[in-house]
Amino acid sequence: MGRQRNEETIKQIRRAVWQLFLAKGYGKTSFSDVAQTAQLNRSIVQYYFAKKEDFSNMLMAQVSDQVLVIVDQQFPDASRLERYYLASQLYFAVFWHPELRHLLKEILENRKLADESMYNQVIWSVNILTDAVDEAKFEAAYIDVVDAWGGFAEVMYYSLQHDRQVDLARGLKRLVPLIAMIAGYEADVCDKVIATHTLTPEQRDELRDRILQQVNQENK
Repeated sequence: MGRQRNEETIKQIRRAVWQLFLAKGYGKTSFSDVAQTAQLNRSIVQYYFAKKEDFSNMLMAQVSDQVLVIVDQQFPDASRLERYYLASQLYFAVFWHPELRHLLKEILENRKLADESMYNQVIWSVNILTDAVDEAKFEAAYIDVVDAWGGFAEVMYYSLQHDRQVDLARGLKRLVPLIAMIAGYEADVCDKVIATHTLTPEQRDELRDRILQQVNQENK
């Protein structure tokens, strides 16, 4: 029998984690900090979140969910591929926001956390694109996705280290078709979507801010 879940308790923990990660970052946030901020016993926190990486995964999932809410509101007629590409732009834009850059940097510095984040994001992406994943095709393509993702991550980390802007669209131009091909999309179809659905900086930032506003509201 699986663990019983108290959704209100999970929300308390999520709010505490969000506040602490914004204020202190991932590395300096402890289970004790989360328990104290959430006004719960540490044992309860660890009942729901056995390892620290689970905190980060939870918040990334929350951001991912809210990204899709905004995409569906703003682009109700988008195809699955268009929806995925729009969501990918906004997901990375959220974590590139000045409020969250320090957290992104910590994720990229932590190999285990970065690997989990990448895998979860790829699964999220494929699930947007298709209802039936071809496991053999996924396994065959995953190493190419890792290669592209690693290069994109290095560019983001370098930019964070040297306080430079990063061209998110350029990084996604290689990554998105590789993930879409797992779901059966041809490269030329992906190229057309990228050409027609790349957000302007103004569009991206306006939608990113709406996403962050909603996430902040949910975690008050």
